Amino acid sequence: MFPLNQQYTNLEMDGIEPYAKITGTSLAEGPWGRQNWAQQLEKSAKSNIEFLVRERESKNDFTMLAWLYIASTESSQISNPGSWGLTIKLVKKNFIPFIRLKFVQRPTPSVQGLAFDGLETNTWNFLAITFDPLTQVATLWANDQLVGSLKTNIYKLVYENHLWIGAKVKDVNSQHLKMRISCVQFFTASLTKEAMAKTKFVCKGL
Repeated sequence: MFPLNQQYTNLEMDGIEPYAKITGTSLAEGPWGRQNWAQQLEKSAKSNIEFLVRERESKNDFTMLAWLYIASTESSQISNPGSWGLTIKLVKKNFIPFIRLKFVQRPTPSVQGLAFDGLETNTWNFLAITFDPLTQVATLWANDQLVGSLKTNIYKLVYENHLWIGAKVKDVNSQHLKMRISCVQFFTASLTKEAMAKTKFVCKGL
């Protein structure tokens, strides 16, 4: 788990994952009104967080949880910058924040995606993404509600590169978002709604 707060900054608190590379962000108010409990990303290609995901090729289940505060409806991305695997984008559609989730497979590229336009602005959103290689189903959750599921026909996720939040510095075509992020968690399990509820407030107790 990465609290992304003043105490842990870029460190995973249990020492399980490698450290995160944080560029061009600042500490900001996090969930539950706690000061210096989030990283503020600016609308800039030089503002991003890179998570050094341990397993680049994984047949394990996968879950990512995060708290997001959307401060504007500009676009940004949370993605694996490689050519295949999992890509999550926060974009805008008719000035509404929009989550788009894509799964890409090789050697014959096939892009499948989930989308959700119900993110709230100027408040904290609890986001969850799961993937189960046994059923090949991906799910997208926002604020404790299942907002999408997809039969992907993909039996594993492959990370050619690291997982980014924000935009790569060299990606001149990226669109950027002013947002705050806190308490990012990765699991090699496809969590149920009940399991998500148990870990949702784990940062609050730190």
